[in-house]
Amino acid sequence: MKNTTKKLLTALASIAALSSGARAQEKPAQKAETIKVVYEVFSLPLTEAAAILRSGIEDQKIYTKMVEGVRAQKVTQETFLMGRTNSGQRSVAQQTTEHIYNTEVEPPELPNQVVGGPGYQQDAKGNISIANFPITPGTPTSMQTRNVGQSVEFDATLFDEAKTTISLSLYASDVKFIQRDTHGQGMAKVEMPRFANQKITTSVTVHSAHATYLGTISPPQELQPENGEERTWFAFNKTQLPKTMKITTLLSSLLALAITADAQEGPLKIQAVYEAFSISKAEAAELQRAGHNDKAFYEVLVTALAEKKSRQEKLIVIRTSSGQKATVAHSSEYIYPTEIEPPEMPNQVGIPLQPVTVDAEGKPGPSQAIKELDTGVPSIFPSSPATPSAFDTRNTGDSLEIEAAIGMPGDLIDLRFSYTFTKLITMDVWGQGLAEFPVPRFSNQTQTSSLTVKNGIPILVGTVTPSLEAQDPESAERVWFAFLTTTVIKSAK
Repeated sequence: MKNTTKKLLTALASIAALSSGARAQEKPAQKAETIKVVYEVFSLPLTEAAAILRSGIEDQKIYTKMVEGVRAQKVTQETFLMGRTNSGQRSVAQQTTEHIYNTEVEPPELPNQVVGGPGYQQDAKGNISIANFPITPGTPTSMQTRNVGQSVEFDATLFDEAKTTISLSLYASDVKFIQRDTHGQGMAKVEMPRFANQKITTSVTVHSAHATYLGTISPPQELQPENGEERTWFAFNKTQLPKTMKITTLLSSLLALAITADAQEGPLKIQAVYEAFSISKAEAAELQRAGHNDKAFYEVLVTALAEKKSRQEKLIVIRTSSGQKATVAHSSEYIYPTEIEPPEMPNQVGIPLQPVTVDAEGKPGPSQAIKELDTGVPSIFPSSPATPSAFDTRNTGDSLEIEAAIGMPGDLIDLRFSYTFTKLITMDVWGQGLAEFPVPRFSNQTQTSSLTVKNGIPILVGTVTPSLEAQDPESAERVWFAFLTTTVIKSAK
C-alpha cells in the first residue's frame, strides 16, 4: 500500500475533526447481528426419556443430562447441524442423498394378434413346458426425486434491544430409506421405495446461548431396535450471538478510511475463501460447546491438521467487485434419463404349432425336430427394450456463488452465499426384464445464508456434512465445519 503513513495520518486527522476529544473504547464494531443456530438430537431408551420429562427439570438441565450421557456412552448423539445467518434472514443446510424412483408404470403389453399355437421347450433335465408367451413387462415411465438425509432450515430474529431473546422459526427433517416394497405379480410386478420421515416444525422464542428442548423426533417402528427397548429421540436448539473479535473504535475507523483511500487510488476486489474441515462427531460437539469465537475455532481445526485429528475437505476461492455476483464451479455434467418408453413388439406374432409326441412310457415330449433345435433357453420373441426418451443434466462437483459488498464501516462486508457439493453415489435399477433400466443416485450438501462479516476474519458458517450414504467407512460419523474468509483486496494498476 503506497503512502501508508500519509494516509494513516490523514485518517487520524479526520477522526480528530469528527470526534474531537473522543476516547477510544473497546467494543464490538457496529454491524448487522449474525445469529448462530445449533440443532442437536440425542437418543435414549424410552423409559429413561419418560422419567426425565416427568421430573419437570428445565430445558438446560435436560440438555446437560444428554451431554453427560453421551460422554458416559449411555446416550447417543444422532444429529449435529449448525447454520449461521443475519437477524431476520433465512438459512438452509442440507446433507442429503437424492433417491430417484418411479411414480407411473405402463402395464405389460401383448401383441394384438398371435398366429399359430404354443411352442414347446425342453430344459437340461428333460422337463417340457410351453415356450414363453410374447409379452413385455410393466415399465416405469415417470420418475420422482426424494431427498434422503438430514436438513435444517430456520429464520432467526433478535427480539429485544438487550440482544438476549431471539424469535426462531425452525424446520428440521431426517429422512431415511427403509426398503423396497413389491406390488403386483409376474410381469406386472412393480417395486416402490419406503421412506421414514422424522421431522419437526416449530416457532419458539429462545434465550441466547441457552438450550431449548423442541420435542421428540423418534424414528418409526421399522427403524427401532429389533431386540431391546424402543428409543426416544430428543431434539434441542441452542441459538446465540457468536462471540466477536473486539476492536477499538479508533482502529476500526482508521481501517475504514484507509480502505476508502485505497478505493480512490484503484478499484477494490473482494476475495471469498470457502474451506471445510472434518472431525469426529463427538469431538465436533465438544468443540462447539467450548464456546470459541470463530477465529479461535478455525485455528483449532488448522492446528489439528498437523496432528491428523482433522481433515481439510474443501478449498474454493473466488474474487469479484464489490456489489457484484460471482460463481465458481468445479463440476461435471451428468446426463441421465427421466422418462422411459416401454418395450415394444410387433402387432402380430407368428408361433408355429409344434406337435407333441408320446414316448414308450406314455409321457408327452417334444417332437424329434424340437429336440434337435432345443438349447435349453426359453424362446425369444421379437421385441425392443425400454428406451430412454427424455433426459436431464445434473452438475456433479462443487459450486460456490457469492454476492458481496463493502459495508460501513469499511471493515465489514455484507455477504450472500450459496454452496453446493453434488456427488454421484451409485446406480439404482428399476423395472424387470426388457423394462429394466438404471437411474443415478446423487448426494447433495447445500448451504445458503446471508451474513455480515469482518474483513479478513474467518467466520464459521455452519456444518456441511455429507449424508451417511455418501461417506466411506473411514469418514462415517464425521462432521464437516465450513468457514468463509472474506477479504478486501486492492487491484494492481
